[in-house]
Amino acid sequence: GEYHLFAQKTSNLIFVLDLETGRIVYVNDRFEDLLGYTRAELTAPGFDFFSMIGPDSLEMVRRSHGMHLQGEEHLPFEYAMVARDGRLVEVMLNSWLSSHNGHRTVVGIIADVTAQHRLAEELRQAAARAESERARAESVIAAIGESIIVQDPAYRVTYQNEVNRRLFGDHVGEL
Repeated sequence: GEYHLFAQKTSNLIFVLDLETGRIVYVNDRFEDLLGYTRAELTAPGFDFFSMIGPDSLEMVRRSHGMHLQGEEHLPFEYAMVARDGRLVEVMLNSWLSSHNGHRTVVGIIADVTAQHRLAEELRQAAARAESERARAESVIAAIGESIIVQDPAYRVTYQNEVNRRLFGDHVGEL
């Protein structure tokens, strides 16, 4: 009914894993969209869902599965999945215990966080470049050997080089 529509329209991957048989009993279409695996192959008997887990994430996902087998839940966590074409896709899993047709199950919602990881890395690189540029500018200014002060339009001191600081004291932020 309406839940099926929700599960199909969401941007997240949704699955139900039967803990007693080890089979995936439900996946939404996002698995195929994002990872290239069809519903038929994911829900086929004998499909090993660990085959979709990145090598560096395998131990963590096995631990999560072990907790669920013991009836325990855990906080969401991030790991890497392997798409059919070999791409690694960074994801966050939120899962909980449930039941389906009298069997214990795990319901999982997997969010693709690849873009957030890429943006965070770009931000780290930009910050490193800015720090490098600042350090280069500082070394050029220090080599000048003259007293240098920079003020904003309201005459607030926004920068003093070391020579200025030694002569007049630290006044950054002051008028």
